[in-house]
Amino acid sequence: MKQLLSVILVGALCSLYLFPITFTFLPVGNTKIYMAVLGLLLFALNRITNRKPETNRSMLYVSLAALAVSLAGVFSVFLNETYDYTYAQYLILMWVWAGAAYFVMQCMKKAHGHITVELIALYVIGVCVAQCGFALLNEFVPAFKNVVDALVEQQTDLLNDVDRMYGIGASLDTAGSRFACALIMLAYVMVRHAKNGGRVLVTLFYALLFVFLVVVGNMVARTTSAGAVIALAYLLFTLKDGFQAYHRQVFLSFAGILLLTVPFGMYLYATSPEMSELFMFAFEAFFNAAEGGEFETHSTTELLDMWTHIPEHLKTWIIGDGYFLRPQSYDPYYVGEHHMYYYMGTDVGYLRFIFYFGLVGLLAFIYFMVCCTRECCRKYGRDKVLFVLLLMMNMVLWAKVSTDLFVIFALFLLADKTGADDVPVALPQKNTAR
Repeated sequence: MKQLLSVILVGALCSLYLFPITFTFLPVGNTKIYMAVLGLLLFALNRITNRKPETNRSMLYVSLAALAVSLAGVFSVFLNETYDYTYAQYLILMWVWAGAAYFVMQCMKKAHGHITVELIALYVIGVCVAQCGFALLNEFVPAFKNVVDALVEQQTDLLNDVDRMYGIGASLDTAGSRFACALIMLAYVMVRHAKNGGRVLVTLFYALLFVFLVVVGNMVARTTSAGAVIALAYLLFTLKDGFQAYHRQVFLSFAGILLLTVPFGMYLYATSPEMSELFMFAFEAFFNAAEGGEFETHSTTELLDMWTHIPEHLKTWIIGDGYFLRPQSYDPYYVGEHHMYYYMGTDVGYLRFIFYFGLVGLLAFIYFMVCCTRECCRKYGRDKVLFVLLLMMNMVLWAKVSTDLFVIFALFLLADKTGADDVPVALPQKNTAR
């Protein structure tokens, strides 16, 4: 029972880290800030007591890469005489995430006695599955939604106005990017489990979680589908050396789960107007292809239009305009073009970075993510493919939105690697003492 409570507590902390929330009854700050303070204090305490973590070298390299991103931002803001320090302070933002990640990892180590790549992945997967469950509860249980809205500040007015599902801090592209990573991790863990001769029932359970995350995750944010595509591509990539016995276990598990869930989904679609609407949003492209022959959605059409908003001046391409946020909302001296939501009317990550600090800053940011990947590959040599897949996911995300996945890499970078990844995950055990 004690072990189960420890797992639930660490899972809650992971959720508050991956999906930071601001409580309505607290005056300032969100859960990420609180955990960052605790993490940095804990890090200092461990250094004082000579319990040096193994992350010093890795974090030094990553910090230097983040400093390059910040310097590009500072240079752009200085040259353009703007007041937008969004990425000029990226080094500070990185260390806030790092401090929070360190606190979560220390709690995880305390609960399990060791940390492995599989253990971290399972927590991320579990949190994302739970958030999908919370989103369904918010959608169909008004009492639950009223409690969440009363306790958590998460732009509920906006989410309700645009009629979007949300969990507890999980909504829009923030949720979609995390769900996408969870799907990639789930595919990786599933293959690893089957390859090591794991039980078929566990593989079936992983396949069920995968389908659940794809369906409900897309109802929350269709960015989830990008992770599903990369995860399925990875499953096909494992066939490069031929069809092995573990492939049969994985693919038959998916087939079995789909045989059960597809008819159930069709039944919900046919009998529940609410579920029908959610399915139509989640898989709008497929419905449009079936009805009109065009595989597209309203959001993809808008995204393609945003890709046409490219810089017109060489200076912007090189060092940017120094604007990331909507300038007319905070800069009284701004006299440029006015757009409704974003600077120059585009939400595309690559273009927003170029408009902010040019190709110089964009390349520095890409190097930062590559550096995170490289350090994780050095630390967990046998799991290189997972981190390469996460890097690919980050590059794909920037084609849609300006968010990065350091929040995921930080968990692995800040974990104390206490042993080989062959150590089994410690699961809660029933107390047999009488």
